[in-house]
Amino acid sequence: MNLLRALVTVSGLTFVSRILGFARDFIIARAFGAGLATDAFFVAFRLPNLLRRLFAEGAFSQAFVPVLAEQKNKTSFEEVRALIDRTATLLFLVLVLTALLGIAVAPLIVYVSAPGFASDPAKFDLTVTMLRITFPYIAFISLVSFAAGVLNTWNRFSVPAITPALLNVAFIVGALFFAERFDPPGPTFSGAVHVASVEVDADTGRVTVRTYVVVEDCGPVINPMVVEGQIHGAVAQGIGEALGEQLLYDDSGQLLTGSLMDYALPAAGDLPSFTLGHLETPSPLTPGGYKGMGEGGTIGAPAAIANAVADAVKPLGIAITSLPILPETLVRFA
Repeated sequence: MNLLRALVTVSGLTFVSRILGFARDFIIARAFGAGLATDAFFVAFRLPNLLRRLFAEGAFSQAFVPVLAEQKNKTSFEEVRALIDRTATLLFLVLVLTALLGIAVAPLIVYVSAPGFASDPAKFDLTVTMLRITFPYIAFISLVSFAAGVLNTWNRFSVPAITPALLNVAFIVGALFFAERFDPPGPTFSGAVHVASVEVDADTGRVTVRTYVVVEDCGPVINPMVVEGQIHGAVAQGIGEALGEQLLYDDSGQLLTGSLMDYALPAAGDLPSFTLGHLETPSPLTPGGYKGMGEGGTIGAPAAIANAVADAVKPLGIAITSLPILPETLVRFA
């Protein structure tokens, strides 16, 4: 009867643990999705979990539990207790040394266990960091398994059987209620304001950019000449996108604008003198507070030019709905 009860208890709690394990994987996948951080975590957690089976549930338990059961039947309780204390202390010291060694050589471990990560420095560094965080897990979970072996020797099966379920519950609670609190900050972006003044020839539809002002915040400016050069080039690219650049194909799919003779890049004479202003608001998310700054020109310029032209031709009843804004388009709809 005792054997049947123990069998039912262990089997039932193990089944609950497996169901919670499925729920854990589902919730982690839903909370974090498939991405760099998730890949890094699973790789980082794999090795400590493997060592757990060696130090706790595998070779160690198979060697220690029979010896403990024999000593329990042949010696006094005080001697058995002394054996457990000495073994637990020695095991803990070995586990701490193993964890410290694993933390020290984490880059080598990641390189050997996931060599493909080496081609992505961000993923590799994140995996190394996560491995160093998760490696001490081996010490604590092995002591839990050690205690489970002791309890099994005294025919206490419920607590050891439920501990894997508690681990899964911890994962589930963490993913459901704490994932947002530890969500890494997103990338930082520069901010910019673009103001354009254009002149549209009513007869030819030609658009001339008369004035262009950019005020951009890229954080602390290290080299103003480089920053202004980036803004000049980016805005020029954005003006070209707004007023001329396009890919044209014939009916057979052949590209017609495959050379600079046909692709309408803006020339220096097509561009005004830019008026630039700088704000320096350090980003709290990056070392030094630095931000990107070249993208602001390419993103803001097409919209600024399109809005300026739309305002200029509004009295003619022309609506600007697409880019590039070509002279023949304006003349046709005038």
